Amino acid sequence: METEITVNGIKYKAVRHKISVWYMKDNHTFIKIKEKSPEKVVEKVKEIVLKHPYGMLCPVILLNDEKELRRVGEPVHAGKELADASKWLSEVSKDEEIMRCFAPPQRSK
Repeated sequence: METEITVNGIKYKAVRHKISVWYMKDNHTFIKIKEKSPEKVVEKVKEIVLKHPYGMLCPVILLNDEKELRRVGEPVHAGKELADASKWLSEVSKDEEIMRCFAPPQRSK
């Protein structure tokens, strides 16, 4: 896949952002979460909590290639805090780059 384009003689490198979302269990091992929206992430974590009740939903990590750019969303611990994950959802949903990574635009064929 081509990662550079040239416009008016100037080369531009395509930015390849992706996200990484994790649930950390109480023994500091991690479960990778692969969902298409922040709401689906919270639903999936609620399922995981049934089997691993002690842990937390970590901030979303925004990556460019494999380099971490930033983390968004406060950690949400399992239990009462997870029942109301509205702050995490709000912070993540406000970030346009992260939202594009959850649901990248479809290219026409």
